Amino acid sequence: MSDMMKSPEPLYELERKFNKQDTSSPPQFGVCLSGGGHRSAAFAMGVLRALHERELLRNVDVISAVSGGSYALSWLLLQPYYHKVSKDGLETFQGEMLDFGGPFQRYLEENAKLLGVQHWSELFAKVLLLLPIDAVWNNVLRIIPTNNAALLNKGNISRNLYCKGIQKAYQLPPPQCRQSGFRQ
Repeated sequence: MSDMMKSPEPLYELERKFNKQDTSSPPQFGVCLSGGGHRSAAFAMGVLRALHERELLRNVDVISAVSGGSYALSWLLLQPYYHKVSKDGLETFQGEMLDFGGPFQRYLEENAKLLGVQHWSELFAKVLLLLPIDAVWNNVLRIIPTNNAALLNKGNISRNLYCKGIQKAYQLPPPQCRQSGFRQ
């Protein structure tokens, strides 16, 4: 049997061990979170909240995500870790995280901005400044023969700002929610 014809079951083994005590059956309930930047992350948060409100989030066996969906998924997984939430208290904590008026959602609303800007005029100014710099840097690097991806990414200012903004918004706990036991 060719590799293409083989069962995907071995691929699920790690997920089953992570999510379930009983690993004798394949995953039954999966969630896929699509891409599309901050907008898809916001949509994914809504999906996660709806699943939580219907007490279905705890039944999810496997979650798959790309791009903006991954922002939301990393947020969902990292916040309980940072706050050292036990499995027993996870549902209550997720309720606090997914409360649209709560500190976690307010923090996301304030910090999930494109290139970290608060107003479209600031974004326009940054783009006018950064685009020519990035274009010149990338064209200079095309002339110089190099296989160093780190060098190529280091010079891309707008990409670096975007990545730092994603990390700040989704992958760090809100400052007002940090506890003395915060994991770093």
